[in-house]
Amino acid sequence: VSNTCPGNIHLTSHDPGNIHLTSHDPGNIHLTSHDPGNIHLTSHDPGNIHLSSHDPGNIHLTSHDPGNIHLTSHDPGNIHLTSHDPGNIHLTSHDPGNIHLTSHDPGNIHLTSHDPGNIHLTSHDPGNIHLTSHDPGNIHLTSHDPGNIHLTSHDPGNIHLTSHDPGNIHLTSHDPGNIHLTSHDPGNIHLTSHDQGNIHLTS
Repeated sequence: VSNTCPGNIHLTSHDPGNIHLTSHDPGNIHLTSHDPGNIHLTSHDPGNIHLSSHDPGNIHLTSHDPGNIHLTSHDPGNIHLTSHDPGNIHLTSHDPGNIHLTSHDPGNIHLTSHDPGNIHLTSHDPGNIHLTSHDPGNIHLTSHDPGNIHLTSHDPGNIHLTSHDPGNIHLTSHDPGNIHLTSHDPGNIHLTSHDQGNIHLTS
């Protein structure tokens, strides 16, 4: 599906093989899917993107200069989200296999996950990162020159956080297996853990 300069896009699908949606300068995109094989969404300069999926195989979302991205997924295999200069990113996932999120110069990133296998988050020069996870296998977070990082995890297997020149890092964990935090020239690091196996902090 390709759209040029629409006001609103509302797409609902049940059990499709593949969904390919490309939009240029839309006002709003609303995509809801149930049990699809693959979702591929590419947008350029949209106002808002709202994507909800239930039990998809793969989600691939690429956006350029959007105002807001709202992505909610239930039991997907993989989530791949790449954004360039968005205002806000809101990603909520329940029991996914893998989450891969890459952002360039966003204003805010809000990521909440429940029981995922792996989380891979890479950001370049964002304003704020807010990441909350419950019982994930692994969290891999790499940031370059962010303003603030807020990471809260409950019972994760491993946390790997690498930051370059951030303003503030706030990390709170409950009963994790391992925490690995590496920072270069940060302003402040705040790390709070409860009953963890190992903490490795290099600054």
